[in-house]
Formats: sequence, C-alpha cells, structure tokens
Amino acid sequence: MIRLAALFVCTVLGAGFATGQEIMRYFTDYGIVGLLGVLVSSAVFGLCLYKTKYYNNFGEILADMPFCAEVVIFLSFIIFYSAMISAMGEIVWELFGVNKILTGVLMALLVCTLTIMGAENIIAFSEIICLPMIVITVIVGIKLMLMPMEFRPPASSVKGAFSPFIYVSYNLASSLAVVTEHKYKKGMATFSSVLIGITALAIAIPLYKYYGFVKNCPLPVLNLLPQGELLTYLYIFTIGGAVFTTAVSNSYSASQYLENKTGKNKAIVCVTVALLSLLLSFIGFENIVARGYFVFGLTGLLLMFKVLFKKKTNWKNLLNKAVDL
Repeated sequence: MIRLAALFVCTVLGAGFATGQEIMRYFTDYGIVGLLGVLVSSAVFGLCLYKTKYYNNFGEILADMPFCAEVVIFLSFIIFYSAMISAMGEIVWELFGVNKILTGVLMALLVCTLTIMGAENIIAFSEIICLPMIVITVIVGIKLMLMPMEFRPPASSVKGAFSPFIYVSYNLASSLAVVTEHKYKKGMATFSSVLIGITALAIAIPLYKYYGFVKNCPLPVLNLLPQGELLTYLYIFTIGGAVFTTAVSNSYSASQYLENKTGKNKAIVCVTVALLSLLLSFIGFENIVARGYFVFGLTGLLLMFKVLFKKKTNWKNLLNKAVDL
C-alpha cells in the first residue's frame, strides 16, 4: 500500500504544489471556498485512483478519444515536465547562483536516465523520498500557522468551485501512465487521497491566513519561512524532490505515449521528450503555471471523466454533438 501511495503522492507533489504556487492559484485565491476545494479535490483524487483499476494501461484510457485530444494531452506532459525544469532552475539560482540553463540540462539528463530505467525504478525512488517530503511539508505548515503575523485572508469567491476538478484533471493526467500499471484497491486509493489532503491543507491554510503578504510572490511558502533555519533548508530539499519526481512522471507519460505511437527506441524517445521540455522551460515557471496549466487542465478533464465513467465512450460523437449545440 505504501509503495503505490508514495508513487501517486510524489506525482502530485510538484514544484507548484510544494512552493505554494498551485495551491495559491487554484485554492487560496478563492478564500474559504478554496479551502473546501482542497477537500473536494482530495476526494476526487481517491475516486479516480480507485477507478484506474479497470484499465490495464494508459493506452486503454486514450482509446476512442479524438487524435487532437491525444496530441494536447501529450503536449501537456511536455509542458508539465518543462515547468519542473524551470522551477528547479529558479530554485537553484536563488539559493546557489548556479546558471539556470546548466541546472536544467543536468536535471533533464537525470530525469531522462530514470525514465529509461522504467516504472519499477520510478516507484522505488518515490517510495524512498515521499514520506520525508510529506512529514517536512506538514511540519512547515504547522510552523507557518503558528507564526505571529497579521491575519490577511482573501475574500471568498464561488469562482473557485470548479478549480478542484481542473486541479485533479491535470495532476491525474501526469500520473496515469505510471499508476495504470498497478491496481489501486479501495484502501490504497483512500490512503493516497488522505495523504494528498493532509499535505495540501498544511500548505493551503497558512497561505490563506497570510494571503495579503504572499499573493504576488512566485514562491509564497519560501517567502514566509525564516531564512537560514534548518527547517527552511529541509523544505527546500522537499521542493527539489517534488520537482524531480513530478518531472519523472511526466517524462514517463510523454515517452510511453510517443513510443507507442512511433515504435521508436525507448532511449531515443526519452531524449527527444527531454530536449523538447528543456527548450520550453525557458518560458519561466510562473508563466507556465499561469497560462499552460489551466488550458491543459481542461483537456485533462476528458481523461478524468474517462476514468470515472469506465464504460466505453464514443468521444468523437460526443464532441460532434457539442459542436452542433
């Protein structure tokens, strides 16, 4: 149970999550409605994860979907991968002054290597770093909640009612290629969703509490943490681990799709995916989160509905009917 839960949690704990960028944009921006959205997204995560047991691989989920939708989903994997490379570059630059391009190249090389090694090695890696990441994140959240700072929450907005589903859709899409190779029983899916919920709330509550101080910060959690403390450095490690594991899951998803479509050698496909993602990473992490994530999240809804409603769906007819309306 722990191995599979670790795999899924690590694919969700990406740079945007750990730094607070995603949590801000999809949850705390909407006040109390956003905090409730964290609970909704956790429940939907669990249900979707449980429903993946009806599929043997990622290709079965994509079956009968329009080719254009497949292309957009593939591009979403590349975008998310590039976002992780960009985030790692910005973090290393801020902390150590290392060139962002050099950091990106090194990360792409490491991610590409682990992707070529296969799903089992990805799971093993996730299992090693997931628990420390969750524990550190929760401790950081508690510390931030107890900080003696002025309470500046955002106003509540019903516009955030749809955000949990967008958030689930793109995170689910980036992990489906890996998780569909394993059957998540009810207990495993529930345990995974609880871990996601606890970790997300640990970040969302302090960002809600101090929203007025961090609403324009690209790295809101790090902005709140005191500089030079051990916990701050441990959290930087957490962000780095989250960035890397999410990059690996998206690399694996994109590479598996391209390999199945082209029949090319796995190593060639993985290197191609890495190069494309590296080039796109120059856009910048904050710009990718603000523009790319929402657009590709909408496409990810197709995958989410396909997983939730396991009966075969004629997506081409469904889209044609939508156009006719």
